[in-house]
Amino acid sequence: QECDRAGEFRHQCMLSVGRDLSNDVRIGNTRAVAQKCELVSHENRLACMRGVVYALIDNTWDGRYALPFCATFNQENDQNACVRISAEYLAATFEKSPGEIAKECDTHFREPARCAALASR
Repeated sequence: QECDRAGEFRHQCMLSVGRDLSNDVRIGNTRAVAQKCELVSHENRLACMRGVVYALIDNTWDGRYALPFCATFNQENDQNACVRISAEYLAATFEKSPGEIAKECDTHFREPARCAALASR
């Protein structure tokens, strides 16, 4: 609700909320963070998950926290969006190859084939 009051900065606000929530993922409250992102919809939800994923990947340079976080969303379309966001960030920011991202999927996602397919899109 506070981010809705931010006007033109709503998107940045939601990214920031996600980044702040990422600390809870690292201490094991993964599903609780996904639930908080699920409270908002559309671009706000994507911005929240993007903020979480970016912060998680920034800390480790891999998918060890981000990909398991993605798996905790209730809806498959949210899981898929989260995996795609993670893969795009790993590729663009950390120059991970498709093969390296597939290995991240094998190591950190409960459905590695689905993860790798989403990451290659």
